[in-house]
Amino acid sequence: MSEQEISLEELSQWLLLYADYISQREGVLTELDAAIGDADHGINMCRGTEQVRRVLTGPSGPTDIATFLRTIAFTLINSIGGAAGPLYGSFFLHAANVAKQITANEALPPVSATELNQPVIGGTVTTSPAASGLQSATIEQIVAMFVGGLKGVKQRGKASMGEKTMIDALEPAILAMQDATENQMDIGTIFLSAEQAAHAGMERTVELVATKGRASYLGERSRGHQDPGATSTYFLFEAAAKIWGK
Repeated sequence: MSEQEISLEELSQWLLLYADYISQREGVLTELDAAIGDADHGINMCRGTEQVRRVLTGPSGPTDIATFLRTIAFTLINSIGGAAGPLYGSFFLHAANVAKQITANEALPPVSATELNQPVIGGTVTTSPAASGLQSATIEQIVAMFVGGLKGVKQRGKASMGEKTMIDALEPAILAMQDATENQMDIGTIFLSAEQAAHAGMERTVELVATKGRASYLGERSRGHQDPGATSTYFLFEAAAKIWGK
């Protein structure tokens, strides 16, 4: 499968489409968050992804994958309010860390589901953006980046599946990517599998009781409402399936 590669340009197209989805569905996210949160998730995500759009369409965007991921991370951290900025930022920042390890030809051991709660390999990215030059990545490398991102989010949010957070969509999607990759599926199938898993995880949050974040204050009253963070996370994989699942 190593001949199946994803380019920096495709990654950019993915996040530009994600920005479109967030813009089109800002009201949906706001309505979901109004039921169990502060009614600002749609506004915050729209602001963050519009900043991403400006970065990616500007005259001097990122020139390699590690820098791309790191730039997205800090753009989201600096522009999304509430908890979502640090959480989404952690995903892209720790994915960037894995990209730099790949660039440096460091070995990345396989990660099982039970290892996803362990510390992120290598910590925070601290090297200069100029030191990296990865222009494309194999699907196996992309999955490794996503796994690193997931571990970063779980560390940052201190959350696990079943607590009515973005993890309920993010983790099933990435586990589906791992499984499809190990079974030698093509790129399109891998991302379609991830989208389906994220969608199912998002829908499962309706019946969950929130134990993290603002929604946790509602206790049992949070049951019956879809989590807005899991929803915006699903949109991320919906966009990926649209780009690569053709």
